[in-house]
Amino acid sequence: MSAFNELLDRKRPAAFAALSRVFVQTSYEERLKLLRFSKDLFALTEGPEAEKASMQFMSQACADELELLSAQAGLEEKASAKNWGRGREVRFLGLPLVTSLLKLIELEEVKEADELRAKMRMVDKRYWRIKIRGLASCGNFDELNAFAILASPIGYEPFVEAFLKAGRNDFALALVPKVKSGEQQALYYQQMNLHEEAQRARQGQDRGAGRLLNFFAGR
Repeated sequence: MSAFNELLDRKRPAAFAALSRVFVQTSYEERLKLLRFSKDLFALTEGPEAEKASMQFMSQACADELELLSAQAGLEEKASAKNWGRGREVRFLGLPLVTSLLKLIELEEVKEADELRAKMRMVDKRYWRIKIRGLASCGNFDELNAFAILASPIGYEPFVEAFLKAGRNDFALALVPKVKSGEQQALYYQQMNLHEEAQRARQGQDRGAGRLLNFFAGR
């Protein structure tokens, strides 16, 4: 085995060993140091393409974790300066991204959650579901209703279901017509004991299906 390959074989376990120590460290500075060390070692790994791709993925994962830790440190400073916890200490360091987002939403720092999501490049569809879940779980239904006004990349079923689960039929009712499926609309109306509206929703879907069949039959 060449000296170069021997060196690579030492780097791989060293990178993983450093990474495993990150999650038992309580010191922010030590976490940063270990993550940077792991990231750099993973980036230096050569070898077969599959192994090289795997190590590059690990290097990028370390870089993402570094970015998250830095953002979380900034959030803790803001939380302390602006008293987000109303006398209670608010911690973010070391939390998973999703937990951090939910915590910000729970603290009614929705703008901060939006900014963290953008910084960490979370895709729209995933973040919308997290935001709906967070707003609903902390009972911030006015904010959730305002959110529902926007064009949703995941449809309006998650909004309707969150409102129905909380007994907020007033908000759910306005969103049901935005649901694409007439059958699903009917089911939501039935949950609200609006049986006439449920029947009309089903009839509307049947008429739409009939028009579609006639269109293809006439071709």
